[in-house]
Amino acid sequence: MLRVAELEEEAHREELERIQQTTVKEFWSDFFGADNRRGDLALAANRRATGIANRERMLRDSQQDQADLRALIKELSQAKNARPRAASFRVWQSLWQADSESAVSRTCDEWLRLPRRYRDELVAHEVKSHGALFVSMKNDSRFPRSPWADEARIIYLARGTAGLIMSISPLTAIERLRKVSHRKDHPLFKDERCSCWRCALQRRRERIMLPEIVPPQRKPERKRGNVRREGRKR
Repeated sequence: MLRVAELEEEAHREELERIQQTTVKEFWSDFFGADNRRGDLALAANRRATGIANRERMLRDSQQDQADLRALIKELSQAKNARPRAASFRVWQSLWQADSESAVSRTCDEWLRLPRRYRDELVAHEVKSHGALFVSMKNDSRFPRSPWADEARIIYLARGTAGLIMSISPLTAIERLRKVSHRKDHPLFKDERCSCWRCALQRRRERIMLPEIVPPQRKPERKRGNVRREGRKR
C-alpha cells in the first residue's frame, strides 16, 4: 500500500512538472487542439493555472497519505503507539451511542481533534450541524443495535449522513442507497463500472493487494535418542 502511494506521488509530480514547463500557447494547443477558434489565451492561462493548483493539491495529499500510512504501520507494529487508534475507536463508540444533540456535538469535537488519518472534517461538521437529525435516524427501528454489528452500523450511518450532506431526509437516503443495484441500469454505473463508495473501495483494495508470501515449509526433524527396534519375527 505504501508503494502505491509513492507511485501516485511520482505520477502527480511528473504531471505537475509537465504542466509547469508548458507555455500558455502550448497548453492552448494541447487543450483545444488545432482549432484555435474554440478558445483564447486568457482561458488557456486560467485552465493552466487551475491544472497546476489541482496537481499541487494532489501532490500534497499523496505526501500526507504516505505520512499517515507510515504512522499507521508504526501503530500496528508497536503496541505502545496504538493510542490514536484506541482513541478513534472510543470516538466511534461515543458517536453511535450518543442519544442527544449535545452528546453528538461533543463527540464530533473529539473526532476533529484526532490525527488526520482518523478524522473526516466534512462529515464531522455535517453531523454536528444536524445533531438532532442524526439522533433521530439512530432512533429508527432499522438501526443495528447489536454489539457485534459495527459494520452494519457504519453502512447505515454513512447512508444517512450522505442524506444530510445532500440536504435530504436521512431515512430517505438510507432507503434509496440500500436499493443500489451496482448494475448498468443504475445512475452510479459509469464507464463500465459502478462508482459507489463500496465498489470503489473494493477496486482500490484489489489494486494495492500484495501477493501473500508463504514461508518455505521445513521438513520435520527425525527424533534422535534411544529408539527400540523390534527384532524380526521368525
